[in-house]
Amino acid sequence: MNTLQAIAFALALGLSVDEIALAEPVTYTLYAVTDGKIGSQAFSQAKIEIDFKSDTRDVVIDTEAGAIVYRNYRGEATVTLFHDAKKLVAHILPGQIYVRYDTTNGVVGFGSFAVGPTYPISLACNVGVYNLANCLTNNGYGHADQIVAALADTQQQNLYSFTSTLSANLTDPTLLTGYVSACAVAYPANATVCPSPASKAIRTDMGDFYLQDQGYVDKGIFTVRTKINHEEENDDD
Repeated sequence: MNTLQAIAFALALGLSVDEIALAEPVTYTLYAVTDGKIGSQAFSQAKIEIDFKSDTRDVVIDTEAGAIVYRNYRGEATVTLFHDAKKLVAHILPGQIYVRYDTTNGVVGFGSFAVGPTYPISLACNVGVYNLANCLTNNGYGHADQIVAALADTQQQNLYSFTSTLSANLTDPTLLTGYVSACAVAYPANATVCPSPASKAIRTDMGDFYLQDQGYVDKGIFTVRTKINHEEENDDD
């Protein structure tokens, strides 16, 4: 099928030419060091990586209590655990988690249908013990400049510079950092202890997956990489 045929086919399905042009594979990844359990494997202060592969056409935008929120519900997700010099990869079962980016309150990560919008894990900036202004300067998002410098694609520095406006959606390449939270409910004002653990586990092919909230002590990294972004990285190799 050539390009014109593809466009004609998509138009027949009710898609616009703009939607065709913008649709491309996308991978959302969150890196953190935290505590938890996968199946029978408990871990403490171990590196985890959650990947969610999808397509930009599946991103939706909505408002929650006045906040602008982007979500992507459709994709294949895995969680990778690096612990005791070993690597464990578990496939998260379909319909367990989704990607969520609350651009108004500075919260990005993965929510779950069974537990809530900020669990199993999210990176937060505007929380009880840190206000949004501080997060955007010397703490929170801005505090990870040194980490970002080591990870950033030098050919695309505008995507990673904290002195510029980062893409505030789930369709364009970007890199964000924040304080790690695995709390299933909202924190009380000025609190640093999660008031309630998750009532249900995230199901994987390696068993139930839990994360233990650390009280916004550690920081994590969230990236959005599109097909074009991946191709540019491969060209640099």
